[in-house]
Amino acid sequence: MNRLLVFFAAGMLTSVAFGQAGASAEAGRGGMHFSARDIDADHNGVISKDEFMKYHADAWDKMTKSSGGGSRR
Repeated sequence: MNRLLVFFAAGMLTSVAFGQAGASAEAGRGGMHFSARDIDADHNGVISKDEFMKYHADAWDKMTKSSGGGSRR
């Protein structure tokens, strides 16, 4: 009976650890998702530096506008 309880407890702790790792990874990304197709504005299959910078500048503007924030300098 004690072995069963130890095995069960170890399983629970392991599943909690994996759950925490997944939650931390999601929090680290800010819950943001993007599509390379959205970044490739001219749809040529290549993301140029200009396309990359414009997409992320627009995303930043959306985030700061919705939060009322901006640059913290």
